Amino acid sequence: MNKKKILFLVPSFRLGGSENFIITLVSSLDKSKFDISILLINTKDSRIIKFPDHIDLIDLGSSRVRYSMFKILNYVYSKKPHILFSTVSHLNLYVSILKYFLPKGVKVIARETNTISNRYMDQPYPIIFKILYKIFYNNIDIFVAQSRHMAKDLEKFNVVGSKIKIIYNPVDVEKIKTMSMEPCIDFEKEGLRLLSVGSLVNQKGHDILLKALAKVNVDFHLIILGEGYLRGELIMLSEALGISDRVQFLGQIENPYRYMENANFLILSSRYEGLPNVVLEAHVCGLPVISFNSPGGASEIITDNENGVLVSELSPSSLALAVNRASLNDFCGKNISSKVNERFAVEKIIPIYENIF
Repeated sequence: MNKKKILFLVPSFRLGGSENFIITLVSSLDKSKFDISILLINTKDSRIIKFPDHIDLIDLGSSRVRYSMFKILNYVYSKKPHILFSTVSHLNLYVSILKYFLPKGVKVIARETNTISNRYMDQPYPIIFKILYKIFYNNIDIFVAQSRHMAKDLEKFNVVGSKIKIIYNPVDVEKIKTMSMEPCIDFEKEGLRLLSVGSLVNQKGHDILLKALAKVNVDFHLIILGEGYLRGELIMLSEALGISDRVQFLGQIENPYRYMENANFLILSSRYEGLPNVVLEAHVCGLPVISFNSPGGASEIITDNENGVLVSELSPSSLALAVNRASLNDFCGKNISSKVNERFAVEKIIPIYENIF
């Protein structure tokens, strides 16, 4: 049987949900059916990943996605893959334009990582990005949306609904559980142990989180894992709010699962999301999640008062009330973990991907 050649286009292997998804996907695909190559655009700040021997990793050595278009085209023409798989919104947009120049017969699959209606508003020139998405995005042959909300959002950008496949993210349950057993001594012994995992950027809403925690009526200790351009502002905000002695910024951590294992709650304060991997990973560890019901797929994972708390209004006051309410709830970690395994484990999700290939 001839193997199907799949070329995965990846910006980098920095710490992040999209990067972890690609690592899980390519490592889990049936090697007897697929010839797998990864075209890595930029190794700057990338982790060193040990892939199985059958996976071919090629480094383009470009500093930015927009400088790599000719290199991508050259490689596609030389490798002649059956499928070009792209993930991350800005890279998908470039590929949708590049589609005009690809060899005939190359099927382009793009996995969308965010709610585009919200994401393009965070770009330097949002109107230009909106126009580009509407003109070019439907060039993609198949879109993978991580949630029902994202699927509906894609149709706003002239993407034909029949091209959109809803596939939830897979989680490597055994890997997460193993890593969660590593020691974690950073949390204070007293008070509610709260955890936030995500880049320190506007999307993730850490400013809302800090303002909310200044209003709660329970003692707490918050650990924030992640880096970003807002780090300095957020540290100053925690000081101005008088909670800096109860908030720790630990930067990017390769193993966030040991913190999840020792926290009482994960808090997701994002203004918008795709399908937040961090919620799935927290649930594997039996950790309930307090989250805004913001655009994205959080509401497709979290059942209120069962595996977390959904907050309907995007405000510090509403989030503070939710933290107070959640602290009185007795969540069952075993039930939380077992349910995420049933829906999102690798062995459930990978066959769905193999079918669209």
